[in-house]
Amino acid sequence: MNEKIPVGMSAGGDNAYYHNCNHVQHSKAYAACLHINARYKDGSLDKELYNDCATAIRREGCPAVRMRKEEIEKGEALYYKPRKDAKIPIVKIDKSSLSYAKGWNQVGGKSDNLPANKPPTNQIVKPKAEKKEGLQARNVDYSEVINKTIKEQKSPEEEKSSKQTKPLTLAEIAAQMRGDK
Repeated sequence: MNEKIPVGMSAGGDNAYYHNCNHVQHSKAYAACLHINARYKDGSLDKELYNDCATAIRREGCPAVRMRKEEIEKGEALYYKPRKDAKIPIVKIDKSSLSYAKGWNQVGGKSDNLPANKPPTNQIVKPKAEKKEGLQARNVDYSEVINKTIKEQKSPEEEKSSKQTKPLTLAEIAAQMRGDK
């Protein structure tokens, strides 16, 4: 027996039915069109972003509106295609890699999100130096480099006071205005 699918299923996030829309010149997800129509009806549609859709709805030329009326008349979801479960590839984590050790050290080894076979929390993981074509990988703490750079930089007020020890001459002001230095 062929079971009827409720009309409301068409607007669900698991509807993978696409239709060709001659107003936007490409295929569109039917569920997305139903949501755009609902936003248009309640006045919350961004008409700049969905200008073509808003125009088509206003002129009664939106194919999704016609399709929805057809579904309501029949009492079932005619334009519904169940979305297949997404297959997410599982990537094996190389726990001996330099990046894993750096990340482990940054979280302090105390994260509940890490796998059960994690290193002990009282031990800091020492990454092995990797060799790539004769070059040795270096451990660089970028946060220290950034903090040091910030400390060395002068504030805009300090820059201004160090540059203007004497008043500028008219010739220097003109040169600055022309872009000469």
